[in-house]
Amino acid sequence: MTLHVDIQYAVGHLSLSAQIQIEQPGITALFGPSGSGKTTVMNAIAGLIRPSKGDIQLQGRDLFNHRRHLHLPAHQRRIGYVFQEARLFPHLSVKKNLYYGHHRSLAPLAQAQCQQVIALLGLEHLMERPPRHLSGGEKQRVALGRALLSNPDILLLDEPLSALDPSRKHDILPYLERIRDEHQIPMLYVSHALEEVTRLANHIVLMADGQTHAQGTVEALQDHPTLAPLKHQLDIGTLFSGTVQHYDPVTDLTCVETKGLQWHINGNYGPTGQAVRLEVPLQYATLSTEPLGNTSTLNHLSGHIRQLDSCSITLQISENLPPINVPLPHYQQTLMALTKNQRIFVSIPAIKVLSRMSRI
Repeated sequence: MTLHVDIQYAVGHLSLSAQIQIEQPGITALFGPSGSGKTTVMNAIAGLIRPSKGDIQLQGRDLFNHRRHLHLPAHQRRIGYVFQEARLFPHLSVKKNLYYGHHRSLAPLAQAQCQQVIALLGLEHLMERPPRHLSGGEKQRVALGRALLSNPDILLLDEPLSALDPSRKHDILPYLERIRDEHQIPMLYVSHALEEVTRLANHIVLMADGQTHAQGTVEALQDHPTLAPLKHQLDIGTLFSGTVQHYDPVTDLTCVETKGLQWHINGNYGPTGQAVRLEVPLQYATLSTEPLGNTSTLNHLSGHIRQLDSCSITLQISENLPPINVPLPHYQQTLMALTKNQRIFVSIPAIKVLSRMSRI
């Protein structure tokens, strides 16, 4: 999937200048504070607004081109859009809501494929219900299904969980993961909830004040000035992408490799070769200038100090990995008499598997 966006748009107090290039499947998150222009970008891609300048291409097909005076109507773009509210037709059953998009698709799915989508979202038992008898989470699942049954080239999701309470959000997340991994449709996901992004997204575009500031993998951008303070505030550890090496049923431990580093995690997260995203709680690590010996902690590493800052140190663990930041207050650095290039030994508490990821 290739999506190219290079647009400008001005209305009222909003001045948008967005440049986005996506050349891989999976979920790409548009992340930033409210008012940063995320929904405006989505509406421009969907054809709901017309940018002032620039161009938009999807799969090599022009959706908008200012110089050529081209603005393809929304219904010709093959784009599925799920909003904050489900926006179901109240007078139609779940089944008729679902098939509304299917009947109007430019390339409708076969009936067997429709049934696969309905089963994937767990909607079989809801087909004859009216929307008023659905929970908020069920409504969003129907909205997702309606968008998927239109057989879009890309699925746009504009904060689809923001109107749900925490328990309903938790219920919906596995369905979004299944769409990402099983349905293999590219998704552009708007959110300002970092917990959702770290669990779902393969890639991220950072926006603020109507501008795109950076884009890349979630792991690569986690220490960006936009994200690092939020990670600290939400007590989110350091993120790593890894691959399951093996599971030992005797110890109930899974071994995961991340570019040369091996982590041991309690539980079965196989099969071998499964891609996973790990959250490593370095903010709770124990640091020492001497080897820590025989401890009950499963994961240990060592590295050399590349930099000391007021509230953290930067360690070079492996030549294959970028340096990692380990939170450590200045007074502890002083008590330990830490210096640049010194070797440090780190003991890490329990590691969390945030998500099993498809290979992207």
